[in-house]
Amino acid sequence: MGTPKVNRPVEVVVEWGYDLHVCPIPMASWNRVKRGAYLRRLEPYWYEGERFVGEWHFNQTSPGSLLVQFGDGGVGFDGALDDAIITVSGKTVAWP
Repeated sequence: MGTPKVNRPVEVVVEWGYDLHVCPIPMASWNRVKRGAYLRRLEPYWYEGERFVGEWHFNQTSPGSLLVQFGDGGVGFDGALDDAIITVSGKTVAWP
């Protein structure tokens, strides 16, 4: 997880394929997610030396839902933000 980027202090972390995947988010966008707004983010990650892009969908199916897709529609994570690790400025927080 490491040190959060200054302009994206929120990190949402989920596991798939024995790896942790991180989606850093600006605070303004995170505040919209907490209010139930839909947010889509594209975040790169590395797997076996190759670069891929994960497509993160917050609140797509219902408030608090999280879907992370990769490649040609593969699903890395499909669940709730309750099941993710969420940090704000490096401190773990609970999903509202």
